[in-house]
Amino acid sequence: MSYTAQTPRLWLEPLTVESHFQEFFTLWQNPKNLTYINVAPHTNLDSARQFMQTILPNSINPDIDKFAILLRPVVENEQPWTNGMGRPKMIGFVGTNRWSEQGLETGYIFDVEYWGRGYAGEALGAFLGIYWGLIERKGVQKLVAKCQPANIASRKVLMRAGARYEGEIVKSSKGARGEVDLECWYLERPAVDAENLEEGKGVNGKEK
Repeated sequence: MSYTAQTPRLWLEPLTVESHFQEFFTLWQNPKNLTYINVAPHTNLDSARQFMQTILPNSINPDIDKFAILLRPVVENEQPWTNGMGRPKMIGFVGTNRWSEQGLETGYIFDVEYWGRGYAGEALGAFLGIYWGLIERKGVQKLVAKCQPANIASRKVLMRAGARYEGEIVKSSKGARGEVDLECWYLERPAVDAENLEEGKGVNGKEK
């Protein structure tokens, strides 16, 4: 099996309805997973499927890139490493979401059982490595992560990823908890990646 990216503990592969819907549904059923995401849980299969289709590339929002975060079978990860179908277990996903006034938004979600173990930083770093290397996204010079001020763990993840916060706070759209404050953290395209893409190369400088 080939994966888009590999880290010491994780694999990333494109998120799809066909391969990941059941685990996606499980993620969005649990309100604890949504503590810092201003949406209501999806407890109905049909509504969850429709919702999943709206957050993947579509005619209204074609510039979406999302990746399932999968456990690798390594001793650093607690078992089970696989899901009920014998495939690597999906513990969350990461990627881009939508365009806003601040730019193209990025973010992630994890099963609460895997919070506090460093997976978010590992997955975000892998995603950024993929994203900055996409020729079709070479016009995107920055991404914006919108984070609730109370989400201290994600703020630390963003700082370690090199994100820049200059005090900008916006209101979310109305969601399960009304409007909430969101800090805008900016992730800039690395200069070396921009130079390689101008020359038709990937992030490692090799010809695409």
